[in-house]
Amino acid sequence: MTSALDRAKKSFEQLDTWTKGVHTPVNAGFTQQASATSDAALKHAAAASGTSAASENAAMEVLAGASSGIEASRAREEARKHGQGAAFHTANKKANTKTADAAVSAGSAASYSMAIAKEATKIQQAVGEAAASAASGVGTGAMGVLKGSRAAFRTATTAKKYHELKKIELPAKTGPEEMAGMRQELENATQALDQAYMALDTYMADEGEAALEHLATIVETVFEASTKIERIAEEIQRAERRNLLHAVHEFALKKQLRKGAKQTLTAGGELAKGAGGIVGIVSAATGGALMATPAGWALAAAGGGLILGVAFWKGLRAATNRYNAVRHPELHDKWDLGELEPGEPTPKKEASSRGQALKESLKFWKKAEKSEREAAAHVIYAFAAGDEIHGEHAIKDVELRRTAREMLIALKAGPADHKLKRGEWEESLNDPEKTAAWIKEITEALSSA
Repeated sequence: MTSALDRAKKSFEQLDTWTKGVHTPVNAGFTQQASATSDAALKHAAAASGTSAASENAAMEVLAGASSGIEASRAREEARKHGQGAAFHTANKKANTKTADAAVSAGSAASYSMAIAKEATKIQQAVGEAAASAASGVGTGAMGVLKGSRAAFRTATTAKKYHELKKIELPAKTGPEEMAGMRQELENATQALDQAYMALDTYMADEGEAALEHLATIVETVFEASTKIERIAEEIQRAERRNLLHAVHEFALKKQLRKGAKQTLTAGGELAKGAGGIVGIVSAATGGALMATPAGWALAAAGGGLILGVAFWKGLRAATNRYNAVRHPELHDKWDLGELEPGEPTPKKEASSRGQALKESLKFWKKAEKSEREAAAHVIYAFAAGDEIHGEHAIKDVELRRTAREMLIALKAGPADHKLKRGEWEESLNDPEKTAAWIKEITEALSSA
C-alpha cells in the first residue's frame, strides 16, 4: 500500500509541479486582467480554470498527506523498537519529518479547499465572493508563511552543518606529483628486487666458490628491497585513503550547499505565495480594487517560478543520476574501497547503451540503482569503523579514523543524536551487525533534498 501510494504521489507530482509553477501564475494573470477590464466572460473562464487547478492541488496534498502519515507511523514504530543507535536515529528523524509533512499537507489541502470555494463563488456569481476570497487568502497566506518558515529553518540547520564540516581539520593531502614520485619509487624498488632474485638464481646455478662470496650481498639486497616495497606500498595506501577522505569531505560540503540553495529558493517561493494570499485578503476588503493591479499576479508568478525552478533542478539531478548509474558505472570507481569494502566485493557492472540509459532516466518514480551518495557513505563508514569491521585490513591511520568520526558528528550522526555515550557510539561503529544501519544513516545525512 505504501509503495502504491508513493508511486502515485510521484506521478501526481509531475502534474502538480506544472500546475503550481505555470498554470496558477498564468491564471492569476488572467484573473487580474478580468478585474482590470471588468470582463465577466474572462472572469468566469479564469474561475473555472482556477477551480481545476485548486482541485488538482488539493488531491495531491491529500495523497501526499496519506503517504507521509503511513511512513511516519512505520518510522515511529521502527524508532521505538531500536530505542537508540544509528537505526533509531534514522527512523526517528524520518518519523518527525514525515509527521510534519503530513500536517503541512493537511493544512495545504484545507487551504486549496478554500481556493476551490472561492473560485466556485466566482463561477456562480454568488453573494459571498468577497468572504470566500478573504478566507482563501487567509489559508494561502498562512500556509505560504508556514512552508516558507519551515524551509528557512532547514536552510539555517543546513548552514550549521556546512560550517561544522568546514572547520574539521583534515590530514594533509598528497598532490599528484608527490603520488607519481612515490609510485616511481615503488617501481624502482620492485625492479631492484627482481634483479636481486635473478642474481640469486644465478648463484643457485653456479657451483663455484666465487658466487658464494656474493650470497650475503644478494640476501641483503632482497631483504632491503622487500622492506622498501612494503614501506612505500603502505605510504601510497595511506596517501590514497587520505586523498579519498578529502574527496568525500568535499562531496559532503557540496551536498550541504545544494541543500541550502534548494531550501532558500523554496522558502522564497512559498513566502511569495503567502504574500499573494495577503494581497487576496486586502483585495477582498477593498472590493477587488487591488486585483486590478499586477501585484497579485506578480507574486503568484514569482512564487510559482521559484518552486518550478527547484522542482526542475531536483528532477534534472535525479534523471542524471539514473542515467549515469547505468550508462557510466565507472564514475563510481573513485569511491572504490578495495579490501575495506564490507561484505563481498561488488561485481563490476557493464555499461548500458545510450538508448537504454535514456529510458532509465525517464523513470521518475525510481531511484538510481547506485547513487554517488551511498558510495560516499560507504567510504565515511569504512574510515570511521573499528578493527572488528576490517579484520586483517584494519586501518592503522589513527588520524584518518578520528577525522571520519568528526565528520559523522558534524553530519548529526554523533553520540548525542543516537542517545549513546561516546564509548557506546564507538562500539556501535565496530559492530558488524549494525553496518547496514550505519550506511543507511550516513546516506540520509548526506542528502541534499
